[in-house]
Amino acid sequence: MAIQDSKLIQNAQTKVSTGDYINVTNSDDLVISVYGTSTSFTLLFQGSLDNINYFGISGTKLSDPMAFSASTSSLSEAWEFDVSALASFRTSLTVIGNGNVTVVANIPK
Repeated sequence: MAIQDSKLIQNAQTKVSTGDYINVTNSDDLVISVYGTSTSFTLLFQGSLDNINYFGISGTKLSDPMAFSASTSSLSEAWEFDVSALASFRTSLTVIGNGNVTVVANIPK
């Protein structure tokens, strides 16, 4: 899978925070990878139609296509989202302890 656009949207975050957004206009799919050192965190997946108002969206865990969720609390995961109706995507770290979390978003060609 070739990558059209890639963006670091959470960079080794150690505090509750909202990540940067990635523009997904004219894109069908988005894949994110979640990694770091935290032993306890909650990461919400969010989309927007107008780059202002965000709402929860669900994605599919690549390692388990039966896992469909709007959040994760596990590291070393990749998630895929249908973003064809969205303008942007971001993540929101609502809880974190003992380490950091990094999220990279990729738009496949």
